This record gives sequence, C-alpha cells and structure tokens, in this order.
Amino acid sequence: MSYDAHKNFAVSQVWVAPIPATSGTSLSVPSGEGARFPDAPFNATVGPQGVVLTPDNAELVRVIDITDDTLTIARMQEGSSARAILIGDLIFAAITAKTITDIEDAGSPASVPQGGKVIAMHAGTDVTLDPAFPNTRDVEEGDYALSVLGRDSSGVIVNVKFVKTPATITLKPDFDNTIVDWTATLRTQ
Repeated sequence: MSYDAHKNFAVSQVWVAPIPATSGTSLSVPSGEGARFPDAPFNATVGPQGVVLTPDNAELVRVIDITDDTLTIARMQEGSSARAILIGDLIFAAITAKTITDIEDAGSPASVPQGGKVIAMHAGTDVTLDPAFPNTRDVEEGDYALSVLGRDSSGVIVNVKFVKTPATITLKPDFDNTIVDWTATLRTQ
C-alpha cells in the first residue's frame, strides 16, 4: 500500500478559481506557492479564510496533479459536498479521515514480523511458508522484507535458497536436516 505524500505548511490562497466555481477541476495559487505542496496525489481542504471550516463551508478535494502553481483537482472527496471555490479561499493539505484510515488499513502495527522455525528433512525438498500479515490487502512483491538463516544439525550456517512471491516464501535447502529460522516483516511506506 502506498500512502499520500505529506509536507508541513502546505497551504496557500486560491489565486485563480476553478471555472465553474462549483465543478471546475483546476485552480491556481500565487507564484511559487505550488512548491509548498507535496507531490500529488493527496487530499486537501478548500474553504474560506477567517472562519471555522465546517461541512457547510468547506470541501475536500484530491489534488491529482501540480504543474508549477496550477493544481488539478477531483472534487467532493471523502463524502464532502461541492461548494463554490472562490479567489482568496484557503487550500491546504492537512490530515483527513483518509490519512488515518490508510494507516489503520495497513495493519496495526504495520511492522510486526511474522516468522518461525522449520526443519527441511531432505535437500531439494521445497518448504512453503505463508506469512500472515494482519489487515493487509494485496501484499505485493517488495512489500515485505525477508530474513532467512539456515543451519545444519551441528549448528553450522548453511545456504538456503528461497523464492519470495506476493503471498508465500518457498525455501529450497541444499542440505538434509536444515534448520531454518525465518522472519518476514511488512514494510511501512
């Protein structure tokens, strides 16, 4: 799972409002202030200055591209309603429910290792392991780090080949009676 990028003080004024104001998908901020924002995509809040923002006067948008000081947006994100985005409104990338939900969906905690010890009785016999990461959807190649240590029956470290796929780890020991300690840790991004 990848998370949206974040940046502190990612805030600016709307310099050029979308046309039409309630459904347009492009707005501009003052010169040089597009660099204040993180790399797209990310969610942002747009609303009037000088008032407490509420669902009645603010809208959550998804910034899908930034070119210099022009932000391309998808409207009405996270259940918010469209509102007229006006010149002088604030736009800022802040924590939204999506930010927190992304963290929660990744697992709690996201980096708890799964592991164990297995004994491969015969050289060349494949042993398949299935790391069970909690609350993970679509674990992909590269989403977890793998540590494998093989020892023979006298404790000498031996080579253990392995194949890592999105869902399983297949050990391929070179020696009979290989004891394999393994740990797979879900990577946080």
